[in-house]
Amino acid sequence: MTQITYTNTPAYFSIEFRGHAGFAEAGKDIVCAAVSMLANELIFACEKAERNGEITALHREQDSALVRLHFFYTRAQSIGDIVELILECLQALETQYRAYVRVKKSDEVQ
Repeated sequence: MTQITYTNTPAYFSIEFRGHAGFAEAGKDIVCAAVSMLANELIFACEKAERNGEITALHREQDSALVRLHFFYTRAQSIGDIVELILECLQALETQYRAYVRVKKSDEVQ
């Protein structure tokens, strides 16, 4: 199962993707592919937002079963909209594939 934990405040955002979905064997897991695509899109959007001055202190860690990302908002314009859209997509995946994806909001700064 992929577990996703996030914190989203007006000043700070963090997210952690942990584990593999396990919907199908490696290379054929559409749930894992969807989560991976959304995680990578978020990373690319954050890198662009950092270059544009919308966020600061971008930090990311990544390996085969873990992605961690956090940053501070400076101007939550387009990146705020992208974050919300990706969170909505992840929650839709959780609704459709509950046995394979869990999304949890945390109030703790990670």
